[in-house]
Amino acid sequence: MGAITGGISLSQASDLQERCANNVCDGADADAIDEMNTLANVSNVSFAVAGAGVIVAAVGIILSDWSTEQHGHLQLVVEPGGLGLRGQF
Repeated sequence: MGAITGGISLSQASDLQERCANNVCDGADADAIDEMNTLANVSNVSFAVAGAGVIVAAVGIILSDWSTEQHGHLQLVVEPGGLGLRGQF
C-alpha cells in the first residue's frame, strides 16, 4: 500500500511541478495539492506500520522459547509479491 500511494503521490507532484511555475500554484490546484499530500502521508504511515510489524514479529520470534516439538514450525516465504511467514501451530 505504501509503495502504491507513494507512487501516485510522486506522479501527482510531477504533474503539479509542470503546471506550477517556480513552485507557485494558483487556487485551482489546491485540491490536487491536498490529495498529493494526503497520499504521501498515507504512504509514509503505511511504511512505518509495516516496519513496526516486522520489528515486533522479529523480536517475538527471537525472544520466544521456540521448539518444533511443542509449537509446530514457522517458515519464511519469499514470493514474487513479497515476503511472508507460514506456520503450523
